[in-house]
Amino acid sequence: MRKYLNSSIITGHKSYWATHFCSFFECLHYHTLEESPNKLRNYPNWTLSDYRGHIPNNFFHFLKRWVRNWGFQYFMVNYLNQKVGNYIVEELLDKLSYEFGAHFSRDLDKYWFYVSGGDSKLSDDLSGRFDSIFPKKAGLLPPEMKTVIRNSDLCLVLKNTKENVNVGIFGEVEGNKGYKLTTNTFWNNKSDYCVFAIGVEKGSSKECYIDVFDYNGAPKVNIIFEADHYVVRDFHIVLGAMENLFQNGPRAHFDPLEEEFGFFINRIKMNWDQPVSDIVDFFYKFIDYNDYIGEVDGTLPFMSSIQPD
Repeated sequence: MRKYLNSSIITGHKSYWATHFCSFFECLHYHTLEESPNKLRNYPNWTLSDYRGHIPNNFFHFLKRWVRNWGFQYFMVNYLNQKVGNYIVEELLDKLSYEFGAHFSRDLDKYWFYVSGGDSKLSDDLSGRFDSIFPKKAGLLPPEMKTVIRNSDLCLVLKNTKENVNVGIFGEVEGNKGYKLTTNTFWNNKSDYCVFAIGVEKGSSKECYIDVFDYNGAPKVNIIFEADHYVVRDFHIVLGAMENLFQNGPRAHFDPLEEEFGFFINRIKMNWDQPVSDIVDFFYKFIDYNDYIGEVDGTLPFMSSIQPD
């Protein structure tokens, strides 16, 4: 049954906009894209000036459709690893534990989201971050760790910090066509061990909701953002700003939006000839990753014993 979620109020606007810009640059830097910066001679120390000089005219106009999808994958990882995204994590874990009949455990006391997928360099070390996969068995075959990592978009790692034993839960992201998440066609080509998904679909109510799709008897927990929800809208604003910069260079003009937004635009302009890795490191300093993240107070439904074999 669909449940609408009450989104968090944004209080740290610098952290919020840093999350959007950082996620865009992470996607550009780490993801396999057409005309990717990793094709540049000086990668990974490439600059925006280098990149703009090598891509065709108006290329980003066409690339933007794909970055809306893949970039949203990176945004969700950063967003859900902050206090502001905790309301989604609580509902996701609650729904997963209910649908799979999992038991709660206080031993799994922290969590963290990671990018997965064979098309992202950020997934290269993911296999060392967890010890088992949730659920223990889905379908006819047990999980093969490398295959599950390669054929997914997100990994939520539940951590037992006392014993250093962690559980990986895998999911998908559909940043353009979230309606696909409720079709058998979408899940036919996905790993049985992808048990949740996050998507964007058309809608003007600015809502976010959680629902479950029954895929041949297997529950798939979906988090859906309507396209007018503020986090989607603002991510698209950042993509539009970067398109403007790639088309017009660091002298591109911007109408005032928010002070914090303008702060990061100006930083990008000032560092047009500096390594993008330095720009990303600058954004990281403003993202509010703090001690609250992943802390469990005993009320969150973390799983220790997963679905029986």
